Amino acid sequence: LENNEYEEIKKLIDDSIEGQTPLNLKLGAGNYTKIFPRKLVHISGDLSLVGEEIVDGSIVCIGLTFIESIEIDQDQYQTQYSKIEIDDFIASIRAVEDSEVRLILKIKSQQLGELRPPHQYLGNPYVVTNTEGETIWAASVEPSDQLYQWIGSLGEGVEVLDPESCRIAFQQYLGQKGKIEQFPKKKSA
Repeated sequence: LENNEYEEIKKLIDDSIEGQTPLNLKLGAGNYTKIFPRKLVHISGDLSLVGEEIVDGSIVCIGLTFIESIEIDQDQYQTQYSKIEIDDFIASIRAVEDSEVRLILKIKSQQLGELRPPHQYLGNPYVVTNTEGETIWAASVEPSDQLYQWIGSLGEGVEVLDPESCRIAFQQYLGQKGKIEQFPKKKSA
């Protein structure tokens, strides 16, 4: 998919999730499916649509790169799964794929931005303010450029405490975007 088409598909899926409308998808090899979208999240390195397959009622996960075309369906659909069941499905896939990390951030800014990164399933989220007035944010997430973009949007007062792999990847992301490294490295014990 071209970047334009990819962004259009993301927007259409986001709109469909918000409006609770089914989608008709054309996938590779001429396959078609009808999905009631529930979440758009990073899974196994790909932005993926998680939803209910309308014909057989199963929960499915389809990477956006496998979608050739998409259109909104005007039929009504009654969801068969709770939010908890959808979240359990996502957590199970991530457990099998071993694709998530426990990200811990320290945010020094007094003006906190959006503390929920876009298109991320947050496993066991945790937010607390320490005695110095800093916000400690933690959640199990799947690393992606979009996640690092969100971390950067929190401002200069953000520090990736753990894991080291995310701290390095975030610094590399900033370097690719032409930003000067503004974030201190974690002190060794």
